[in-house]
Amino acid sequence: MANKIAPPPAKRAGADEGADDALVLLGKTVAIVDGQEVTVREYSFIETLQLRPLYAPLLADLRDVMQQELPTIEVIQDILASHAEETVQLMAISAGVEAEWISALNPREGVHLQETWWSVNGPFFMRSAISSIKQTRLLAALRSAQSNEAAGRTPSPGSSAPDTTPNSSPSTH
Repeated sequence: MANKIAPPPAKRAGADEGADDALVLLGKTVAIVDGQEVTVREYSFIETLQLRPLYAPLLADLRDVMQQELPTIEVIQDILASHAEETVQLMAISAGVEAEWISALNPREGVHLQETWWSVNGPFFMRSAISSIKQTRLLAALRSAQSNEAAGRTPSPGSSAPDTTPNSSPSTH
């Protein structure tokens, strides 16, 4: 039976710098956005399954870029911008806020929330893209191997037959 883990205590005034590092390790972090404390959490397993139709196009673009290079933050921001509506919905679910609230943020606050959300959930998207790339490459290698076999590669010849011709040289005594 699973044990329920208590959430980490709220950050105290005067707490050590870097105290929220523990929150990130636990899959969530707290950010002040537009004067509000917002807890941005990592998606649960079931959410990743349910949200797949929403993030699949974003993931496809990320995968396409990652097949060529490790994307910079600017490239990632471009991908997120090209899927702005989906990104806002994904951020809202993770932060437990309304998408309309996010849409109304000024650019500085919106980018702050987006960066916080990506720091918590970006590794999931990156792992998913890498996994997809590996699977695609593995399938391509398997198909190549199968097509080589199907093309009738001739097996290497076996050992030659033993020589059975009698020795014609005179015997020596």
